[in-house]
Amino acid sequence: MPAILALLASLVIIVIAFEAMGDGWSRWVQLFNQRLFELFSRTLSLMALSTVIATFWGISLAWAVEKTTLWGNRFWRWGLALPLVIPPYIGALAFLILFRETNLPIYNLPVTALIMAAFTFPYVFLIVSAALRRMNTNLEEAAQACGKSPSGVFFQVTIPALRPAIIAGATLVALYILGDFGAVSILRYDTFASAIFFRIRGSLDFSGATIISTVLLLTTFGLLGIQRFALGKCHRYQ
Repeated sequence: MPAILALLASLVIIVIAFEAMGDGWSRWVQLFNQRLFELFSRTLSLMALSTVIATFWGISLAWAVEKTTLWGNRFWRWGLALPLVIPPYIGALAFLILFRETNLPIYNLPVTALIMAAFTFPYVFLIVSAALRRMNTNLEEAAQACGKSPSGVFFQVTIPALRPAIIAGATLVALYILGDFGAVSILRYDTFASAIFFRIRGSLDFSGATIISTVLLLTTFGLLGIQRFALGKCHRYQ
């Protein structure tokens, strides 16, 4: 079954690529001059900022739950995963309802990134928490015995040991941001995904949607390539 699903996904990618090439370079140049570069920069900016915020929150909360005497540790282990069952567009709607009557600037990159991070940080939290529970504490104890400060142990021993888990969680967040169009549409922040949706549904521009989809696929492959390279550098920490 996994092989069949992978084959179907590959067929979709091949069809999209052939459709995009069939439109000719003039259509590519036209879209690039219109919005393609802007969409690319906006999508990457949102993906990068949301991933950084979600990763920071996920690591911090995982550390607090697994390495401290925080009250209700067992509750927080599953309670902090609850945002995964709430679609980000629900959070975006709730945010607009709360702040639409104010004069605060709410349709911008930082606000959109914070909302997306608030609903995706559990990807990092769950993976890093599991890695902390499996981690060999002898490494940290040895570093402490050698005179390392708590911050030194954290940054020089714990973080390198957790790096594969952190990269895996951050990659899931980044991929989610690339594919989401509900929340970004509500928050009026244009990305590849929202542009594809509105070109198909609004203007019936299937040619433009195909080209943007191709660029989105290439961006995804690039992200996965970066993840693979980064994980290769982490093998010594396994």
